Amino acid sequence: MDENAPVPGKLTYVTALILPREARTARSLDIYFEEFQKLVDSGVPIVLFLDRALEDHTPRASNVRVEHVEMRDIWFDRVKLPRERTPSKDTADYMSIQLCKLRFLKEAVCETPYRAWIDFGVFHMFTDVPAMQAKLRGLCTRDWEADTILAPGWWKKKPRKIWTYVCWRFNGSFLLGTQDLFERAHEEQTRLVRENLPKLTWEVNYWTLMEQYFTVYFAYHNDTLLDIPADPSLPTTGWSEGGSVRESFFKRIKKRLRIRK
Repeated sequence: MDENAPVPGKLTYVTALILPREARTARSLDIYFEEFQKLVDSGVPIVLFLDRALEDHTPRASNVRVEHVEMRDIWFDRVKLPRERTPSKDTADYMSIQLCKLRFLKEAVCETPYRAWIDFGVFHMFTDVPAMQAKLRGLCTRDWEADTILAPGWWKKKPRKIWTYVCWRFNGSFLLGTQDLFERAHEEQTRLVRENLPKLTWEVNYWTLMEQYFTVYFAYHNDTLLDIPADPSLPTTGWSEGGSVRESFFKRIKKRLRIRK
């Protein structure tokens, strides 16, 4: 894609790369920026919130608007984290950063009527890079509902143990809506976080408590992520019951015992 010819359209993609205070990321920065370049190469308009400590890595592309930020007010300390998590990755700083998605969507300066969150390194999930770049461009040409946030997910809607394990009712890697919707959703998320401290959990878990703002369509963390149906409100098949790794293990054991009987 010619980087000098940004894709015109109705949608701007918003993303971010913010360093935790210990400055340790799940993958190397080189890998993150390699994956981000695939997003840039799609030619879609992008607003990037980039940690000021990474200013030397600022992308130079005509379809990317960069906002250098210092996130001094987002951190949570002395919190109680979920029991079933990966301690090296799912830290308080990591969860604090993930909770910024709705804030960035609210604050991004976009010239289009719609905006969409997409993870900075989202292309590590995809197998067919050209096809996914084409999907990103295609989404820029469509009109969207103005009264709901579209979000991929793969668990059924039902009460969850949100303070115990991650809940994949929402995938978290993509959201699409309007600035007004994201502003209202951010206010609700902020209220939920504050009211439940010192407990702190993943952003996708808080969203299960405020699903009135979202319409969830079925998709995994793979090439289906951007497969938004013509009518996302219609029921689809394939939804998982969900549950923690521990719960899934005991369900399999119980099933085997029933078979043996």
